[in-house]
Amino acid sequence: MDADSLVRQGGRPPIRPGGGEGQVFAREMWGERDFRSCFRYLRQYALPPNTTIGAYKRDQIEDVFFISSGNGTLTINGEELPVRPGDIVFAGLGETRHIAGPTGEASAELVLWNVGVAMDFDVDEAADCA
Repeated sequence: MDADSLVRQGGRPPIRPGGGEGQVFAREMWGERDFRSCFRYLRQYALPPNTTIGAYKRDQIEDVFFISSGNGTLTINGEELPVRPGDIVFAGLGETRHIAGPTGEASAELVLWNVGVAMDFDVDEAADCA
């Protein structure tokens, strides 16, 4: 799945709470209205070469990232983790997250899935981002 495919299937440039560089695309598969639990979202991101989602922290939502294709870097609380297809990375409450796609124009984009689970039903995702 590449960024062009995501756009054709309803993807959009995501809101990036930490800022970042370049044009990243996202598609939300499920949202908080789809579940009665504290599940918040299942999203797919496509980061072309030289793009990032800037650093942000969540105090009430835990994230799991699953790498489906490409290579890049996830930084959790300052620990830089090179990632490749099949890797799964967890970011807990209060931990800072930063995502970087591949570097260099010839690189394949980084495609990942992100699952978010909140501490409570009343967590506002936008307000939880610092």
